[in-house]
Amino acid sequence: MRLLNWILGRNKSKTKPYIDAGVALIFKLTTSLNLPGWKEGLPSYTLLEMEAINRRVSSFQKTANDVIGEPAVFHPEAVPDVQRMMSAEALIEMASDVWKFSDEVPADWKEIVASYLKGWAASFNPRALTELGDLFIRVGYRNEAKEVFRVLLQFPTYADTYFSGQQAKELVDDIVNSAKESLQELG
Repeated sequence: MRLLNWILGRNKSKTKPYIDAGVALIFKLTTSLNLPGWKEGLPSYTLLEMEAINRRVSSFQKTANDVIGEPAVFHPEAVPDVQRMMSAEALIEMASDVWKFSDEVPADWKEIVASYLKGWAASFNPRALTELGDLFIRVGYRNEAKEVFRVLLQFPTYADTYFSGQQAKELVDDIVNSAKESLQELG
């Protein structure tokens, strides 16, 4: 619901530059590239995406059951957050598996872009944007790659929230420095 509020322009005082820039990027890319699975800034999920999400949620449930030794039951208030995080991980992993381990330009790269954006929207995970920028470079969309890396430069404004207050300065610096290097290489 938070993403929908940002998309609709509500809760401006609670937003952060990284989120605002990412949501603006979603609107721009889904429109300019006519991405499948996005309509008016809102995602819809393909059968493959839903299968990946269901596998990840089921795997998480199985792991929790194994750790506890009986069926794990989550607090009702935690369930949406757990499902959202598992969904994001599944979408990012699915997108990554399709192209990262091949030297070829994927024919379905727009579907991969759409999945990365859905994954990012579910969790604001910088990995989704890092890999998306790399994908844009691979398919020859340098300007779009630059826009993605510019959003990543804003990640420090959200990092404390993303990492739940845990100290992750080195990781944040790595993300930002990698984005800066990519921008320099793109000119």
